[in-house]
Amino acid sequence: MEIRSGVNGSATGPSHGPGAGSTASAATVAAPGELEVSAAVTGSSPGSARSSHHASATTTTTTAAVAAAIQRTRRAMVHCGATVGAASYAPAMAYDEALADRIRELITGAPLLTEKKMFGGLGFMVCGNMAIAASSQGGILVRVDPDEGEQLIASTGARPMEMRGREMSGWLRVDAADVATDEALDAWVQRGASYAGSLPAK
Repeated sequence: MEIRSGVNGSATGPSHGPGAGSTASAATVAAPGELEVSAAVTGSSPGSARSSHHASATTTTTTAAVAAAIQRTRRAMVHCGATVGAASYAPAMAYDEALADRIRELITGAPLLTEKKMFGGLGFMVCGNMAIAASSQGGILVRVDPDEGEQLIASTGARPMEMRGREMSGWLRVDAADVATDEALDAWVQRGASYAGSLPAK
């Protein structure tokens, strides 16, 4: 009987001895990320059957572990804005820090003012309630009285804030172009801070 095995190649030769008639195996190792393992077991002894079952289980476990490692690597590369395969992935755009500085100057003096990074943006909280935020998508997000939302949408350049395709009541999105002047921005800052301050403190 002959045993054939190879890693990117092959070698052949006769095999003799007590175990020569019981088992023959072959393995092929592919490029990284594309693991292929093939095993052929011949023979009829009980020991050969047990060896076949053990080899099959080990191969399945190893293949699953490699696949999981590849997925973890891809997720890490995507997070870092790396190129995976033929596609280039970039992290979400950061919020406009200059806009955040302008908001900070205008909202100074609001009670229990704090800042919090969330969803890639920077939020300004009054009494523990979100009032306004520099959005990672550009422009600002403003918290308003839900009863005034429709009127503000109709009379300003604001539009409803959406999250996962769903409009969020009491939240409006305003483009950067609509708050280019301090006067325009201050109107939204005061509106957001006033409503957040009217809510129960957290």
